[in-house]
Amino acid sequence: MLIETIAMVKMIVSVALTDVSAAHRYINGYGTVLVTVCEYRIDPKLNYTQSWYPWVTEIPYGHSCPRTKRVETYINKK
Repeated sequence: MLIETIAMVKMIVSVALTDVSAAHRYINGYGTVLVTVCEYRIDPKLNYTQSWYPWVTEIPYGHSCPRTKRVETYINKK
């Protein structure tokens, strides 16, 4: 029986923008405002578990999301 080991190495990687949407967010003192939601998902080959939990950034509505985001995460290394 062959057992394959996978080590997890902590690295900083660039993650691609995968979704842009809008949401209403309550901000104390301003009420409900519309924001742009930028979602960044890592490649499942790099980290399968993290690919299901994207990084999300909210910016003022109408602004453009950066195409990539640098994040610190664990990467699968064989």
